[in-house]
Amino acid sequence: QQIITGRTVWHYHFVQYTIPFAIVIMMVLMVNYLKPKFKYLWLITVVFIFLSIAIYNILALKSYANYNDDFSKLQRKMPLFNYLNNQAPKDCVVLADSEENSFLIPAFTHCNTYTTSYVIDGVPPERIKHNYLVWLRINGVTAEAVDDYLLNNQGDLRAYFYENWDQIFKPVNDDWSESLIKEISLDYKEFVKKDFSTELKKYRIDYILSINSLPENIALQLGGVRLEFESGGIFIYKFIN
Repeated sequence: QQIITGRTVWHYHFVQYTIPFAIVIMMVLMVNYLKPKFKYLWLITVVFIFLSIAIYNILALKSYANYNDDFSKLQRKMPLFNYLNNQAPKDCVVLADSEENSFLIPAFTHCNTYTTSYVIDGVPPERIKHNYLVWLRINGVTAEAVDDYLLNNQGDLRAYFYENWDQIFKPVNDDWSESLIKEISLDYKEFVKKDFSTELKKYRIDYILSINSLPENIALQLGGVRLEFESGGIFIYKFIN
């Protein structure tokens, strides 16, 4: 793979190639060599494998209980999803100030999300950077605090801009990360000087979804927005011009 394409398979994914091959090889050897010579041992082995798989799956069925709290929290967001599906036009675009809601909007509604992380495939680099600068600003990061914020929240930064798996899942402070932090810091300090509403509307946007009400300073920067919906501490604002 690496010699032919010049790219390497991420090393933690090697098991996805080796384990299936190992299972096939083991079964072929057992059928061709173990079964003819040791019939009863073959039967015992097959029964053991079958019971192991069955018991594991029966025990795994109980794992849903570990996620009951998550399911309950998600269920409380149904009014939000119902509003977007029933009141918002199809394919509307929603800017959410939390990553979780950014993921949930396209999953449970007919609307799209304005920005989210882990979106490098097919997305122009300038849009990725724009999205991250918007993310910083909608969350109230100031120009004076951006350097500290980037240093202390490198997980989000890497999720937007990583170029290989190690940069996001095995992070180290190297030339790439230091250069990226410096670049984003400079760009953001210029970004906050611009009219926020104008910058947002470079791409389609219809609603802003906020956990708790929008801070007054952010609302003023947005210009014409109107509160359309509120439920469970989640607020939806609509651009009116």
